[in-house]
Amino acid sequence: MRKSIILSAIMTAALLSSCSGKKTVSSYSSTYEIRVTSAVMDSGSEESSSSTTLSRPGRTTRTTATYTASEKKESSETSTSAEKKESSDKRTNSGYTAIPQANTTAPASQNSKPSPTVNTPVSGDPAPKAASAPDGVDISRFSSALPGISITSDSKNIYQSGTVKGYQFSLTIDLSKWAGNTSPDQIVTASQLFWECYPRMYARFGTVSAAPRDVILAIENEGYAPAEASGEFVHIHDSWLRDNPDDFDCLTHEFAHVIQNGWDGDFCGSSDFIERFADFCRYEYAFRSGLYNDSCWTLWSADYENSIDSSNRFYVWLDYTYSTPSKDIMLDFFRVCYEEKYPSFQWDKAWQEIFSGSALEGRSIDDVWNEFAASDFAYLSADTSYGSSELLSHYDIRSRLA
Repeated sequence: MRKSIILSAIMTAALLSSCSGKKTVSSYSSTYEIRVTSAVMDSGSEESSSSTTLSRPGRTTRTTATYTASEKKESSETSTSAEKKESSDKRTNSGYTAIPQANTTAPASQNSKPSPTVNTPVSGDPAPKAASAPDGVDISRFSSALPGISITSDSKNIYQSGTVKGYQFSLTIDLSKWAGNTSPDQIVTASQLFWECYPRMYARFGTVSAAPRDVILAIENEGYAPAEASGEFVHIHDSWLRDNPDDFDCLTHEFAHVIQNGWDGDFCGSSDFIERFADFCRYEYAFRSGLYNDSCWTLWSADYENSIDSSNRFYVWLDYTYSTPSKDIMLDFFRVCYEEKYPSFQWDKAWQEIFSGSALEGRSIDDVWNEFAASDFAYLSADTSYGSSELLSHYDIRSRLA
């Protein structure tokens, strides 16, 4: 029996707690009204669909996560306060030296999407063998996600581990509740996305928050949210990529929540900052330089997202315009949010700390917003569904990132 669910930002927190035994940190559902007819079905049913309704012109695919967190994620509780302080003092690999991305090849055209498949292992580099693997999945096809990656499997899981940017990471792909709606090709692509995007976000931000380096991605034919994150655990509904085949970067958004490792909205200028940061990462660290993301998800202009609480584009502009190798504005924003230094009502002081030592020192956040809103950056189209991105044609936002 298909259940049709109307999600809203107000309803999401209550519904998530009743539908999952895990402590929910983020749910990839719209902050505007979105109707998701998802695969919450009787046994044996395979039918699901989704549709989105937004009261904004020009797009029907924009979805933004909502967040509920009354306490720290479990993984953050394992760090002592001394470890937290030590990790927050690090500024390792801040992200402003342009170095090649691991296993990433820029597409010839933003509008030319390859089939989400991977190359077979080269001669002399035999495919890994496993005693068992999930039904319908060729485990050898996961070997190109990262040079030198280690892969094992059992009947319900695929295990990957490897080293990127000097850090050891592992990804467990949990297929125990997979019903085959997400294709094996899409699972391979999701694996590639993790190994391209997560280590880069970790190297810039995750050392501050002591974020997990062992992550679980569960593809589950249950639950109503397209995607959600809790601790090191990320869920994506088994029907989501089948019905939204370009929306791989909903996972980039959720992996950014894992990097946050338990921000508390009471200590951000607004609880919305939690989602603004995840969407900032979704855009800047989009898989394959936005090959999929930019045709199905966009940065709204300042006409529609008209405050620091709602505008993802503002944080991309702030980073592009004012972050430097010696002063990473968004890293300092991340640190202040994670360390819970300022309750929401004291965020005028927080912005002063974030801007200190930069070209923005001494300016108010309202003044900085007005500068953004007066710029062409605030209005150029970032959408590639009908051609190239006007925003990226004028501003080389992504290539400067490590």
